[in-house]
Amino acid sequence: MVQKIITLLTLLFIAGSLFAEPKFDTINEIKSDETNPYFPLVIGQKWVYSVKTKNTETITNWVISAAESITDSENNLNAVVGYKVNVQPTNEVFYFINFEGFICKYEKSETGNYVIKRLLPESANTDYNWISNDTTFIITEMNDTEIRVEYISNTDLFSGYNIFKKNIGPNEMYIYEIASADKNDFLYKLTESNIDREVQTTTKTVTETVKTTEVVTVEKEPVTETITIEKPIEKPIEKPKETPKQIKTITNVKELSVLNTNYYYIQAGSFVIKNNALRVCSDLLARGYQAIVYEDADSLYKVLIEGQTDMELNHRRVKEEINAGAFIKKRLK
Repeated sequence: MVQKIITLLTLLFIAGSLFAEPKFDTINEIKSDETNPYFPLVIGQKWVYSVKTKNTETITNWVISAAESITDSENNLNAVVGYKVNVQPTNEVFYFINFEGFICKYEKSETGNYVIKRLLPESANTDYNWISNDTTFIITEMNDTEIRVEYISNTDLFSGYNIFKKNIGPNEMYIYEIASADKNDFLYKLTESNIDREVQTTTKTVTETVKTTEVVTVEKEPVTETITIEKPIEKPIEKPKETPKQIKTITNVKELSVLNTNYYYIQAGSFVIKNNALRVCSDLLARGYQAIVYEDADSLYKVLIEGQTDMELNHRRVKEEINAGAFIKKRLK
């Protein structure tokens, strides 16, 4: 009997450990994380957004109020620094964290558990894509002032984009609910940010002093004396020539409006913008996949892997290597 009680208590302890609530501890010595200049995190930072829908326009405020150490075994977080964001007037709370090379949003889901959404990689570059929470993200534009990230859920529930401005962070966000009965869309536009560390650069003439020798002859009795006078002259320093950016060329991508009945098709991604689908497809072709772009009846551009044999094997491979949410769109008849 005693042994059974001990076993039961042990099982309860293990179960409690597996489903333990995340732990949050205040950190006083940490004030900021500016690893990614397009998404700086600073205690006290405030973003004010105008939120527009089809029929309404409201104002919402985000403020980073504190830094906290987060431990969450379910999400593999061990004393990760979280920047606590308080949202008004809705009283929502979520965190921005720097985790596994991404600036992420850490928040409680509708089911009550905490989830991590990867928003922006630390090492960002155009065409970089990733998957988070069954959603495909791709960086479509990047320059010295901002980054544009477009995304679509792999279950076709929603799509949208985020624009991150250098030294400010989230500047504009758009969400379109594809699966919603009334097709809701939300546009967040930044109207105010109390921390803008953007440096205004001005062109300056940089000079260097070059010594020259001027010979002046002074006649004296009975000798001639030579005097050397040093004069500084201004000489502009030439700026190094900028190397032109390499533009990735999209080639050899097959586009279909009707799927071939002699092939099966595995959906690896879905995009609102055609060029994004073409870029991903081109990348998959370079990796050896038989990828095509298909414009579906819902006006979205689907990146599909086609084949005639080993469908289940290829399906598993696509899920492991490309997109965990990949599914078989069409089977062989």
